[in-house]
Amino acid sequence: MRNFILVLILAFGFFFVSYVFVGDVSTRTVRFLRHAGWEPNGILASEKIILPDFTDAANMAYNDLQKSCGYDLAPYAGKTVSRITCRVFNRPDDPQIVYAHVFWYKGRIIGGDIMTPGLTGFMYGLQKRSPSMQM
Repeated sequence: MRNFILVLILAFGFFFVSYVFVGDVSTRTVRFLRHAGWEPNGILASEKIILPDFTDAANMAYNDLQKSCGYDLAPYAGKTVSRITCRVFNRPDDPQIVYAHVFWYKGRIIGGDIMTPGLTGFMYGLQKRSPSMQM
């Protein structure tokens, strides 16, 4: 019986990992965001960008946000990465437009953010959405 349960757990784990992380980068981005509790509505943009150095105050602050979520973009400075942008809809009654940016390098998520573009908006790192994240 224990072997059956172990096989069942391993099979479910394989299915879950396969479901979240198999597919093209766009599909994987949507799955990743959904798994984290966000509600993306498809891909708005997929572009290649060169990450800057993280030596000035603004870029250092952005990388500190990444580090608070377990990512660090500094090793990728000067490298070409993919940035996938989605619009997310977790509060349909809220008029703010909310975007998710997910950075990919060689098939791995290396960082990103959830943000609103306005001056009075917000920016969160890529982490699971919690009730304290008010939009």
